[in-house]
Amino acid sequence: MALEELAYMERFIECSKMVANGKNGAIRDDKVLKTEYRRSFYKILEKNGLEHSSGPVRAETILLLSDLHETAAYKKLQGMRNLDIGAVSDACISYMTGMRNLDTVRKDLMFILSHKNGVEFRNAVMRMADIATDEDIPELRVTYGRVEGKEREEMRRCLSKIIDRYPELENKRRYILSVPVFPDEKAFDRFMDKSIVYLDIRYRDSISPKDAIAMRTYNNIVDAIRKMQIRIYNERDNLWLYEPSKKKVIEDLEALIIWAAEDLSEKEVIPESDNDVAAPLVDLLDSSNS
Repeated sequence: MALEELAYMERFIECSKMVANGKNGAIRDDKVLKTEYRRSFYKILEKNGLEHSSGPVRAETILLLSDLHETAAYKKLQGMRNLDIGAVSDACISYMTGMRNLDTVRKDLMFILSHKNGVEFRNAVMRMADIATDEDIPELRVTYGRVEGKEREEMRRCLSKIIDRYPELENKRRYILSVPVFPDEKAFDRFMDKSIVYLDIRYRDSISPKDAIAMRTYNNIVDAIRKMQIRIYNERDNLWLYEPSKKKVIEDLEALIIWAAEDLSEKEVIPESDNDVAAPLVDLLDSSNS
């Protein structure tokens, strides 16, 4: 268990003891439980809160989950609404009502983002940044790619705030914040052909045989591979419009990326000055990023 996860669990257990001893609001009103919550922490609230022997602890945990807009609890709370009683059942109903209302609000905001501009658009973006979930990202990225100028910057900030609430998305930040690519099969072919030649011929012939390379060369290669991964990420949404064989082209390029990244990780990197910093390779070695 990560240190921050352990600290969150300890905080929650401490608050739950206070609620069980009669201190109302010790869970729901705790600022740390709200501001430090990560979606991966839901299992802590489920095990130590929703399954707690104390009814008040269960009820306050549900109200906290409602304030957090945590969708992962929905199915469990549907069952608890019928099986539990009193304040717990009431909290379940409050949670589900709030989630349904929130879903309606999100749909209304999505409509505004698709059909409005100016102040209406800006206000909708600001509201969406606070209530959208990771599941809303694909639809929001459609708008992100459609708009330009200030509206695109506003959408970028919105997407960034959503990522902030889901730390598990941090390694995909550069991909999610990249601008979607308009479907163009010929442009796709040109980019893929150029990328494959870069890795399978130029890199294989000029870089792979070397045991050591200059840091500038190393960083340029890492940057080129990241651009390839970002393009792959954005083209996946367009594949249904392309020839079926294009999926195999992406798979071939991804295999080359992994090979090149692994080969690059074994080389000695020679800095040209004391200020030189090597770009990290860890994200390149994870093909799921693209």
